[in-house]
Amino acid sequence: MPAARAVFSALIAGALASALMAGAAACGSHHDGGSPPLDASDDSPGFDATPRDAPVESAAEAEAEAAPPPPTPCTTDWCWVNPSPQGNTLLGVWGSSATDIWAVGQGGTLVHFDGAGWSLAPALYTDAGAPMSFVGIWGDSSSDVFAVGSSGAVAHWDGTTWSPEDGKTTANLSGVWGSSGTDVWAVGATGTILHRDATGWTATQSTVLPYNLYAVWGTATNDVWAVGDSYLLGHWNGTKWTLITSIGSLSDAGLGDSFVGVWGSDSKNVWAVGGMGTIVKYDGSKWTALPGNPVPPGYPDYGTYTPFNAVWGSSATDVWAAGLGGGMYHWNGSTWAEAKSATASDLNAMWGADGTHVWAVGAGGTVVTGNGSAWASASTSLTADTMASVWVASATDAWAVGDQGTVLHFDGATWSKQAAGTAPLQGTWGSSSSDVWAVGAGGAIEHWDGTSWKAATSGTTAPLVGVWGTASSDVWSVGAAGTIVHWDGSTWSASTSGTTEPLTGVWGSGTTDVWAVGAEGTVLHWDGSAWSASTSAALDDLQAIWGSGAADVWAVGNAGTIVHWDGTAWKASPSTFEGPLYGVWGSGSGDVWAAGSGGTALHWTGSAWSVSVTGSNEQLVGLGGSGSGDVWLTGAGGVVLHHG
Repeated sequence: MPAARAVFSALIAGALASALMAGAAACGSHHDGGSPPLDASDDSPGFDATPRDAPVESAAEAEAEAAPPPPTPCTTDWCWVNPSPQGNTLLGVWGSSATDIWAVGQGGTLVHFDGAGWSLAPALYTDAGAPMSFVGIWGDSSSDVFAVGSSGAVAHWDGTTWSPEDGKTTANLSGVWGSSGTDVWAVGATGTILHRDATGWTATQSTVLPYNLYAVWGTATNDVWAVGDSYLLGHWNGTKWTLITSIGSLSDAGLGDSFVGVWGSDSKNVWAVGGMGTIVKYDGSKWTALPGNPVPPGYPDYGTYTPFNAVWGSSATDVWAAGLGGGMYHWNGSTWAEAKSATASDLNAMWGADGTHVWAVGAGGTVVTGNGSAWASASTSLTADTMASVWVASATDAWAVGDQGTVLHFDGATWSKQAAGTAPLQGTWGSSSSDVWAVGAGGAIEHWDGTSWKAATSGTTAPLVGVWGTASSDVWSVGAAGTIVHWDGSTWSASTSGTTEPLTGVWGSGTTDVWAVGAEGTVLHWDGSAWSASTSAALDDLQAIWGSGAADVWAVGNAGTIVHWDGTAWKASPSTFEGPLYGVWGSGSGDVWAAGSGGTALHWTGSAWSVSVTGSNEQLVGLGGSGSGDVWLTGAGGVVLHHG
C-alpha cells in the first residue's frame, strides 16, 4: 500500500477503533495532590538565575493567543477550552446552509454550527456502551441528516434528535450520499454497500466492487458513483453496479493507490481524488487524468505531492481538493493550482453552501473556511502537545505542563503559552502562586518564582514524572528506576526508595505521611525518616495518587485499577472502566475525579464511581482544580477541558 493511502487508512482505522473503546487547600495534578499555599523563595544555590527566553511563536500561534475565544461546545459536565471549538479529529462535514452545518468524527463527535457558534450533540452509544464514531455525513434537508461510521454505525437527525438506525451491517462505513431521504447510499469496508428506501436499510457485500469503499456521490437515483482501494471506480445506473476498469492516461492504475473522495457538479463533470495525489475527471463518457494533474502516476517521493482526502466544488469551474498537511488545490475550469489552506493539519472532508461559503475539517478539530478567494482558520489551538499535568492555585491561577517543555498559564480569563525550558515535562505542583515546580525528562526541573521559569539542578538524569510537596522547603519528585529526589528549600538531593520500579506519582497529607506509586502496583510510604513498601492490592501499574487526608487516599492505574487507603489498608474500588487511568484529583472525600484513555473521566461522589462524559476521545492525563466547581482536565492533542 502506498504511503499516502496507508496514512489515510490508519486515520480511518484510528477513528473507528477509538469508538470501540482555579487556591484550594488540597490541589493537585495527575501525579500529585496539593497542600495549603505557602510563601516561597528561590534565591538559593539550586537555581539557575537566568530567566527563560520567550519561545519563538508562529504567526498562527500568536493570532490564536490574541484572538478572543469563540463560543465552545460543552457536554453536561465539561466544556472545551483548547483546542477551540473542540479537539476531536473531524472526518465528515455537511450542511443545509451556511448557518446549519454538521461535522462528525472520532469519539462519537456530532458537532453543529448555527452561524454563531458550535454546540455538541449528545454522543450515541453502542449496545456495548462505547460511543459510535462517525466518518461520513450527508443530508437531504436540515431535518433529515444521516451519519455513518464504525462497526456499521448509522444515525439519523430529524431536526431535533440524533437516533441510531439499523444499517443491517457491522462493517466499518466511510461514506454516505443520497438523492433524497428515501434513496440514500452508504459504503464501507470490503465492498459493503447499504441502501435506504422508504422501508429502511438493506446491506450487501458487493462482488463487483470488492475492495474497501471510502466515498459515494451521485446526481440522481440512476447515477451514483462509489470509489475505493486500487483505483476503484464503481457506477450505479439504477439497476446494477458496474466496475470501471479503464482510466485514460493513468496507465499504471494497478499499482494500488486508492480513490478516497468523489464529487461532481453534474453527470458530465465528476471528480475523484486519491491518496497519492491523483485527480481524475469524468466527462459523461470516460474517466481521464487531466494533463495538469498535480501528481504524476506511480510512486513519487512522498512529500512532493499532496495526498488527497476530499473533493468538493460549487460548479464545474470551481472545484477544491484537500488532504494531508493542509494541502489544497483549486480547479478554475482549465488548470489546478495550489492554494494556501490556513492550516498545516490534515484535512479530511469538505463541503460548501456555495462558492463563497466553503468548509474543510480535519485533524485535532481543525476547521477552515473559504470565501472563494482565500481560506481562514475557524478553529484555534495554543498547542497540540500532550499536556501531562495541571496544578491549580486558585480559580484565577492555574498551570499546565507537557511535551516539548510546553507550559500554559490560566489567569482567570484565558490560557496563554509561557516561556520555559525545552525538556518534555510530566508533572507540576506549587505551594503558592510564586512557587511552582515542573519536572520531566532527563531529570529536568523548572521553577516559577512569580516572574519567570528557571532551571534547577536535580542531581539526577533519570526522567522525573511526579512532583508534590507540603511547603516551599519540602518538595518531593519521583521518576524512573525508583528515583526519588527531595527539595529542602536550598537543594535537591536523592532519597533512597528501596525499589527500582518506575515511580509515577507522589502525594501526602503531611511531612511524615507521603505516598509514592508506580509500576507493578508499587506503593511506597514515607514516615518522616525512610521510605518503606506497602501492600497496595493492585497488580497493574499505578499511574497517579491523590488524597483528601491521611485516611482518604486514592491511586489509579492501568486496566481501570482504582485502590483506596482508609488509614489502615489499601482496598480495591471497582468501576465499570477497564482501560488505563492516568490522573486522579478531588476537592474532598465525596468529590473525586479520575481520568484516562479514550476521553474517559470517572467521578466519585462518596459511594460509587460513575462515568462523566467529557466530549473528548483523547488520552486524558492531568487533573486539578480549586474546588468542586472548578476542575481542569488536560491531555493528548493539547486538550484542556473545564468543569464548573
